[in-house]
Amino acid sequence: MIKNEAYKFFIKQRVLLCILVFIGLKIIFTIYMAGTSETKPTDSYTEYLKILGGELNDEKTAYIEKQYEKLKNVSTGINDLEEQVALGHITQEEYEQTLRELSKTKQEQTEIKLFYQKYQYALENRKQHYIIDEEGWNEVLTTEKMDILLIFFIFIISIPVFCSEYETEMNYLQLCSRKGRDRLTLIKIVMTCMTSLILCLFCLLCDFMRLKFLYGMDFAYAPIQSLTFFKNSGLKLTLWHLMGLIMAVKILGSIFLTVFIMAISILFHKSLITILVSGAGTILPAFLTSSAKLKYLLPLPTGLLSGAGYFFPDIYKYQLVSSDIDLDVEKYLSFSAFTVRERTLHFLLYFIVILILVALIFIGYKGTLRIFLMLSISCMLLCGCAKSDIYNEEVFYENSSESNHIVTDKYYFYQKDNNILCKNIDTGDEFSIIRDPFKQTKDDFECSLSMFATNQYLYYAKDYDQVLIIYRVNLTNFEEDVIYSKEYQGNHYYNLAVVTENKFYVYDSESSDFYEISRKYHKWNCLGNIEYLTTGDYGNKIYYENLNSQLVKMDVSTGKQHIYNDISLHSKYSTQSSRFCIQSDYCYYTNLMDHDYIYKYCFATGENQLILSKSDIIYFATNGHYFYYIGNDNCLYCMDLETKKTELLMKDVGGKIIMSEDYSDIYQILEKDDKIIIEKIERLNFIS
Repeated sequence: MIKNEAYKFFIKQRVLLCILVFIGLKIIFTIYMAGTSETKPTDSYTEYLKILGGELNDEKTAYIEKQYEKLKNVSTGINDLEEQVALGHITQEEYEQTLRELSKTKQEQTEIKLFYQKYQYALENRKQHYIIDEEGWNEVLTTEKMDILLIFFIFIISIPVFCSEYETEMNYLQLCSRKGRDRLTLIKIVMTCMTSLILCLFCLLCDFMRLKFLYGMDFAYAPIQSLTFFKNSGLKLTLWHLMGLIMAVKILGSIFLTVFIMAISILFHKSLITILVSGAGTILPAFLTSSAKLKYLLPLPTGLLSGAGYFFPDIYKYQLVSSDIDLDVEKYLSFSAFTVRERTLHFLLYFIVILILVALIFIGYKGTLRIFLMLSISCMLLCGCAKSDIYNEEVFYENSSESNHIVTDKYYFYQKDNNILCKNIDTGDEFSIIRDPFKQTKDDFECSLSMFATNQYLYYAKDYDQVLIIYRVNLTNFEEDVIYSKEYQGNHYYNLAVVTENKFYVYDSESSDFYEISRKYHKWNCLGNIEYLTTGDYGNKIYYENLNSQLVKMDVSTGKQHIYNDISLHSKYSTQSSRFCIQSDYCYYTNLMDHDYIYKYCFATGENQLILSKSDIIYFATNGHYFYYIGNDNCLYCMDLETKKTELLMKDVGGKIIMSEDYSDIYQILEKDDKIIIEKIERLNFIS
């Protein structure tokens, strides 16, 4: 029976001919696509990948930093070289050799830029972010692509299996005996499914060989987070493992499609109707669903044939939303990642559906539509269609303000060359927050850049070409969001000063006016021409200096203001960052009315208290327990506010002194040989 059925299937129904045609077409298409591809890497790219590819280490870091510096200095290097040979400092041979090296660096600038960006990404997480060639892996792992040629041939071989029996009325003879009804049906199903499986495997093999030829597909052992697409994915898989899982899903999809078509043919008995219904159930969900995830939720072959979406992370998109005065950017979740439970449950449901379809082929079509409807509803109810955005609870500290240098509990942020650089305090790794440092350093690129940070998020604002955009960077995974955008007219340069839970505070460097912006409603309110602005009460209050050098407190929620007439903030020694410091219920300030001595003002009682009889203080900061200051002798001191004992922390301060955002630690920032060094200052010995 098996031999006769195989002869009928492969020869009479011309399935063998279809397989040969399919193999020929697939090979032709594969060779054509590989030959016409314009993305084959250059020799320079391959060389850099061989040197830098894989897990980042100190040797690779030194190499790419050296190449980056060489590229930045190519123009000046050529001019200096010509000057040196003219003065006779170097020989003609040395000049030509060095010139060839500089010319090679100039020719390789595209590769250097690209690998420097890869290097910056790898610095964020050395263990998960490897330097790899992303092109080939992105095509395999991040694209939802059904093989139309494969689907077409599965239709050709699957439809005649039962439709030909019904159309020639041979089904009556087969149903008369138990062997014809059960065993023969099982042989047909197994043979057709095995043929589909072989065709699918051949397709996957051809696609992989094409990508292997074009891109090499190296570093298969790298974590999937090495691809920026999977940056926030929680899956602990390598590229090779994920590719194997996607291939397995597509193989399951081809088998599901085969059984699905045969079940439809049992239901309707006609080839044309089977083609229309099966085609609609397979192709239409991929194009007509408004939700990108819906095709993976429906108990149809479409999701399995696409394959990759079951392993996607959350995907966000942005859309412009216009209001009466603003053009805002709204973030929305376009694809919600499958959880482990959802994914497991969904594959289990697919296996159940396949088993039910096989059973229906044996027992007939009664109840088919009812079962499909129940499965569809159950699948969507159990798996869900979306989930909410994950938001880290944020803590706003006392005395937080805008600065070009910010220290959090883990990172040091500073601005350089129209960019924001992040340095890990523990490891010393440094990378750019703005991903294209070369664009930022172009001569014609003028951008007003400002930042503010908490231990959970970095906020930075770019004012460029009359557009103010505020970004938020999650310091857990460095995912970046646009949280505010506004187009404006006129000559303004807005800088982000302070962020609270409900408000942004920006100032116009042209007019010196401060504005508060509602984070929810995006409404602007002008605070006027004021001086230094900072936070208090953990972001619930704002303190600033008015034009009369008086301290003003404003409640963020109500907007009510209170002026403290008994505090004079003006001092000939103070800088803008040291006029006053807010900690809990106290304001520490230089008192103009008493020789610029340091006073502590209690907001609750209105009492002024002298804490330090020194008039030469040029910088001070406090966390409420210790008072740090620098005098004209350029020494850093620390005074215990309770015991009034003083400690000399550092002689001859050589860098910038910064306290962390939570005021728990104090650091000195030094720049040596164009490198940033962060030194934590410890309290050692007290002096009287």
